[in-house]
Amino acid sequence: MAIDVKITDDYLRIIQTGARVTKLKIKLTKEREELSSLIEGGNLAFYYRFGTSFIKLTFQEIGKLVVIDTEETLESDVRVEYVFHPEFEMSQSDIFIPSIWYKDNKEGLGSFPKASLAPFWSFDESRMSIPSLIEFSSGANHLIIAKKTADSFDHKACCGWRKDEVYLARPTVETPYSYCGKKSLIKNEALVYTTKEECVKQRLYCFNQSFKTSLQAYEEFVKNYNRVESISFSSDLPWEQYAVSKLTRLLNLVQKDGYLLMGEGNGDEQEVYEYTSASFLVKSIEAAACFATTP
Repeated sequence: MAIDVKITDDYLRIIQTGARVTKLKIKLTKEREELSSLIEGGNLAFYYRFGTSFIKLTFQEIGKLVVIDTEETLESDVRVEYVFHPEFEMSQSDIFIPSIWYKDNKEGLGSFPKASLAPFWSFDESRMSIPSLIEFSSGANHLIIAKKTADSFDHKACCGWRKDEVYLARPTVETPYSYCGKKSLIKNEALVYTTKEECVKQRLYCFNQSFKTSLQAYEEFVKNYNRVESISFSSDLPWEQYAVSKLTRLLNLVQKDGYLLMGEGNGDEQEVYEYTSASFLVKSIEAAACFATTP
């Protein structure tokens, strides 16, 4: 069975190979009021119309991923949410966000986001190695959504969750707090809206599968994501270059200008530190991968 998408009331019902079902609803809000929508289309291409704004969606299944390409033509002062709700049995649900959220962050010391402060959160896409990746699990059932990196800073999105659903939203905003260091959580409950009319293209990913653990589901998602995004790593490194790299690494351990300092004081490289420390567990692995694949 190939992927099938059908209009049901005010949402789209996505049926994957293996009969995995996910509901997708698009919400457009203006001044905190949700606008009514009209859904049209078929054959894996659909249009949402909200007054003068409209969103086109096209669906395809690649491996175990549902790939959703969107074209948003939005008026100013609006906010769009892509809300995903899995049709699997809900028992105890768990949220996993790489580098950010694991088992409600109960063990984290310091001013970290955690379930004891608030039950539901949203995080900017730049905090994750795969933008806006969030996994919603209940028993052996797992729903993972993510997106492709935004084409500009102004078009960034955030991911978040509520009781029985996860969502991607734009413009980005972190609620109910924004993490600004181990001793600083800034309270933020105000939503953000577009400041001008704009046309934006996005690519979203949806993965709804059964695995024994959330980690197994995440690993399978990453494998499929890497195939779609054609991410590859070359290991054809000459021994001479390897030796030079190892020597440089050893020198960097003892030379003060060979490494980044925690916090301030990195001069022209301060932005590198700011980027790698954007997530709570530090994006050093991602940075290393970027350096390894950059000519």
